[in-house]
Amino acid sequence: LITCQVPIAAWVAKRLYDAGLSPRLAQVCEKLLAGESQADIAAELGLRPVTVNEYVQLVYARFGVNNRQALCEAVRPSSAMNVDPERA
Repeated sequence: LITCQVPIAAWVAKRLYDAGLSPRLAQVCEKLLAGESQADIAAELGLRPVTVNEYVQLVYARFGVNNRQALCEAVRPSSAMNVDPERA
């Protein structure tokens, strides 16, 4: 399992909002970034695993990535944003 343990802070919420994610997709994305498995996400949100998989694919597509590690990198702030994720 690949996990980046990105802290869910204001800058992450802004990136998800800027990407145009619905509240549900943002919720799934936050849980992915926190390292939760798709099965755990499904159980926690009361969704079918196949639905979570579809949401994950939509999140990946929105960020132009195809795996969790690439998603972590895509969500991290760029140096141009001048954001310290540890302080956000």
